[in-house]
Amino acid sequence: MRMLFYITIGILFIGFGAYNLYGGYELEKPTIAAFGFGSIIIGALLSLFGLSQRTKSKKMTGTPNSINSYKNDNAIQEEDGAIEIHAIIQAMGVVAVADKRIRQEEIDTIASIYEEMLGMKIHDEEVREILSEFDDHFDIEERLERNRAFISPTMKRTIIQSCQKVMVSDLEIVRSEENRIMEIGRALGFSDSEIKTIIASTPA
Repeated sequence: MRMLFYITIGILFIGFGAYNLYGGYELEKPTIAAFGFGSIIIGALLSLFGLSQRTKSKKMTGTPNSINSYKNDNAIQEEDGAIEIHAIIQAMGVVAVADKRIRQEEIDTIASIYEEMLGMKIHDEEVREILSEFDDHFDIEERLERNRAFISPTMKRTIIQSCQKVMVSDLEIVRSEENRIMEIGRALGFSDSEIKTIIASTPA
């Protein structure tokens, strides 16, 4: 609504300015003509501002947000935070499926972190659909190594801690899940000792 307001006001200013510009020249009154010209400039700026807001809005709402988009993250690098969101969803996903079993507690934890990160609720069936994409052929290490330059240090730690939360959510620690977290940490650029320190600092 705000962008339409700016565009509408801008058009009115342009119309008002054109009328005064024409009238000023007709009446040979430079002051009125100058005022009209100024109004046209202001109107044009307001309209351009409104159009820029509209373009920005379309870009934000047009960002791929389908559940399956989390499998293919082919560097949506122009979208702030898109790579980080894909990375954390993918990392949690491969940890959840590492033991070939998906527990309800894991689904609940992923949904909770998803809501915390994106501010949107996600249903159990949507989480299961995400997890169905992460099979043995999903190379999380290659993806994280390729994109880690676009992931902030804070988010790298958050990814590891989120994976840890997913692993312990069912109160059962499995070696395959532990191995996955270590692989994820190394792909993010951490040493084994650093990964263990981050894991130890994971909030309950």
